[in-house]
Amino acid sequence: MTEETPEVIVDFDKGVIEISGSSLPEDSVAFYHPILEVVKEYIENSKPKTVVNLNIKYLNSSSQKRMMELVSLLHVYHKQGNEIEVNWYYPEDDEDILDEGKDFAKLIALPMNFIPVTKNF
Repeated sequence: MTEETPEVIVDFDKGVIEISGSSLPEDSVAFYHPILEVVKEYIENSKPKTVVNLNIKYLNSSSQKRMMELVSLLHVYHKQGNEIEVNWYYPEDDEDILDEGKDFAKLIALPMNFIPVTKNF
């Protein structure tokens, strides 16, 4: 994790995928490609239930596209009959990040929990 890239955790044993922080890498394709590959591998070998925690502070436009790819993968996983819990954490005073999560949820019909957090995010 840097100031420009989020921390990413894919825990196969616990059934947890987490992305935390801001996402504004210069090359979002290069940054997110290995993450998407690991998520695909996880989906092939997943637990019966997966918890996805997205602690987003900021997404630039190219990161939004990569995040949509990730959420689309999760949608396919869910449509295959797997249980998934998606938690979209957002700064309580940032309606833009909240709206971003709601847009993702609408586009792919994936249930999401929207959880506001304080500034000490």
